[in-house]
Amino acid sequence: MENELKQLSQDFLQGPYEWEMLQGDGSERKIYRITPQKHHHKTLIGVEHKDLLENEAFVYITKRMRTLGLPAPEILVVSSDMGCYLTEDLGATNLAEVLPGWIQKGDSKKVTSAYRSVIDLMPRIQQDLPEMMGSFLKHRKMNHKSFVEDILYFQDNFVQRFDFLNLFNSRVVLEIQEHLIEPLADLDCDFFVYRDFQSRNIMW
Repeated sequence: MENELKQLSQDFLQGPYEWEMLQGDGSERKIYRITPQKHHHKTLIGVEHKDLLENEAFVYITKRMRTLGLPAPEILVVSSDMGCYLTEDLGATNLAEVLPGWIQKGDSKKVTSAYRSVIDLMPRIQQDLPEMMGSFLKHRKMNHKSFVEDILYFQDNFVQRFDFLNLFNSRVVLEIQEHLIEPLADLDCDFFVYRDFQSRNIMW
């Protein structure tokens, strides 16, 4: 763990603690679960990331989500240079991990209910957030260039990685352009776009 995050944790907890590094998946963030040795303190999450603008955006958006009553972790403290921060710990289980158990038991009602409760939050995230974020979103627009970059990322990190390039032929690329990218680029863009909305990113 970087010295700055250690110091931030020490200053915040005012006492000894233990930590473990967590899986960051595709992110370059270094993420730790911090367990205070004083029992009256709950565990918390420590994050260290070199992309200061991304850190600033995460902290800003998370605070605005909580203002709207959306289930986002509380930001506990941020370093002076925005290089690291501590957040509330939402636990170790995400929705993707509990779904197989429900499916195996044939409990389709739980699966449907879980997805419904999550998807019901989407209109509030997409429509209510922009109204309170003002100039922060002014130069952060999802446009044609953004959609093309997302498709290229998908091609490099999924299609090629799992050896599906033979299926990603010129016809598929053209269909993506005509039926996905161009229609999306023509839509009103005054919404907040959650670009990685999937079960692994939803704590349960």
